[in-house]
Amino acid sequence: MAQGDELAYLLRRAIPDALDPIVRRAVGTVVPRLGEEDRYRIVHAGHFSSRVAADLLAFGRNQRYDGALVVIDEDVARAVIFKGGRIVGASSDFLFERLARILRRGELVDDDMMRRLQEMEEAGGTVQAIAHLKPSVAAWAVETQVWEVVAALFLVRAGHFLFIEGEPDLGSVPEMDLNPMDLAIEGLRRHSS
Repeated sequence: MAQGDELAYLLRRAIPDALDPIVRRAVGTVVPRLGEEDRYRIVHAGHFSSRVAADLLAFGRNQRYDGALVVIDEDVARAVIFKGGRIVGASSDFLFERLARILRRGELVDDDMMRRLQEMEEAGGTVQAIAHLKPSVAAWAVETQVWEVVAALFLVRAGHFLFIEGEPDLGSVPEMDLNPMDLAIEGLRRHSS
């Protein structure tokens, strides 16, 4: 294989195939697969640290981005979901940033219900867990999760980011309408000390 062919193979096939399980874990079906051969369309990628968190959130806002900013930090994958440059949702596989734990910290569920919701989240994602909540409680939990996930980005010392392109569909999960810069300011405030 010629050197140009090897590079083309890496960019078109090997790298997207290697990243697919990570991206799927972070965004699932919320962001559609629009790339070649039913892959997620990765439009930007790079090194991530807390120093660039606000810049990447501003990029999403300024570009009126539709898709997700996926941040991979060691064994944690987080996604911030954009629609028209506004942040509409987030996800994380870090246990304490999951919906069930957020509800427990907010004292909206007891330990037993938290465990059941965790099982539902693991089995069917946020959609399955929120189906068992009052709409107002579900909306509070989803919004709180967005704030928690974005604030956590300001603690990441070294990781990687990907921008995945495609209009998100949150299904029955309440869609937020949050300004990325408000979230960035809060993230900086929480972790500036």
